[in-house]
Amino acid sequence: SEPRQPMVLTASTQNTADEWVMDSGCTFHITPHKELMFDVEEFEGGKVHMANSTHCEVKGIGKIRITNPDGTVVILTD
Repeated sequence: SEPRQPMVLTASTQNTADEWVMDSGCTFHITPHKELMFDVEEFEGGKVHMANSTHCEVKGIGKIRITNPDGTVVILTD
């Protein structure tokens, strides 16, 4: 059995491609928007288990640059 990791998930019917939910206790940051990522290492393997018992496949890992409302820049890495 694969080890389980804690995570936070948000769902919306609105297009939120440029919005993020910040959680300082988050183990991993997840996005379906590959175009926002840089220094991407693509790979096959790994799954993210959802609350409704489905899963999504992990396709890569990389970095994302986020600009906060105050203009500061944060780079998310995992």
